[in-house]
Amino acid sequence: MQHHWHITGLWLILTPFLVLRPFVRDAWKVALHRSLGTIAGVLLVMVLALFIPTSLPLQVPGIVLGVMTAMIAIRRGHPAIVVMALTVTIVLFDSNHVDLMRMADRRLEAVGLGVVLALGVMAIAHPIEQRFSRSLIHARS
Repeated sequence: MQHHWHITGLWLILTPFLVLRPFVRDAWKVALHRSLGTIAGVLLVMVLALFIPTSLPLQVPGIVLGVMTAMIAIRRGHPAIVVMALTVTIVLFDSNHVDLMRMADRRLEAVGLGVVLALGVMAIAHPIEQRFSRSLIHARS
């Protein structure tokens, strides 16, 4: 909040918690899906920004995308597709026509930094996890 990150700061803080898993091997896949889904979602926002009339409140397509996100998740769609639809929904609800592209860019920046933070934690945790796994194997034999 001190650096005027506001909602972007929330995305930055939330992303590592969404990516990290109890085992490092599981978190890599989540980080990849979150990254690809966010990039695809931001690209979709950029395309939508060209076609959404300024007279239409962004909450209208936001609701449509929110329903689509829920349907994709209910049908157990690919995690990157769910994140893509969720990204578009969040950006539409957090923006107005004037700052839509800026909010999409800030979302991409925040999620990118959050994933980098999560990957850093995983890089530190991986050798610890490996050592712990080996000690369990030796203790059982």
